[in-house]
Parts: sequence; C-alpha cells; structure tokens
Amino acid sequence: QVLEEGRHLLVVTGDGMPPLKYVYHLRVDMINYAEVFRATIGPTVGLLLISLIGYKLLRSKRFKNWVGNRRKVKTK
Repeated sequence: QVLEEGRHLLVVTGDGMPPLKYVYHLRVDMINYAEVFRATIGPTVGLLLISLIGYKLLRSKRFKNWVGNRRKVKTK
C-alpha cells in the first residue's frame, strides 16, 4: 500500500494485558531521484576532470623539473 505525500497517523494496537496502543506521527515526502541525479552529475564530472588533470600534472616530467628547480633556488 502506497502512502500519499503529507502527514499521517499510524496506530498500532497489540493484544496483551493491558492492551497496548502505540501512536506514531509520520511525514511522507516524495523525492524525485532523477532531479537529484541531474543536480549532482555536473559537480561530480567536474571533480573527476580536476582530479585527472592534477594527476597528469603531478606525473609530468616538466612539472617535476619545475618543482626541483624551485627547491634548488630556495636552498641556495
């Protein structure tokens, strides 16, 4: 059974001595997962591209030489 969006009252009764009765207030919200996915895919792709570019930069010989030269200049 599907609940409609909004507030609901759930009453659970149990057989026992004394009889048990529990009352729960529920709030049902509908989530559009397609919209959530579309909102998060852009930043995720951007983060992956930045990570890939950073990885390629750190692995490049030109960057390693540049960092090495900067360290030599500071130690002199």
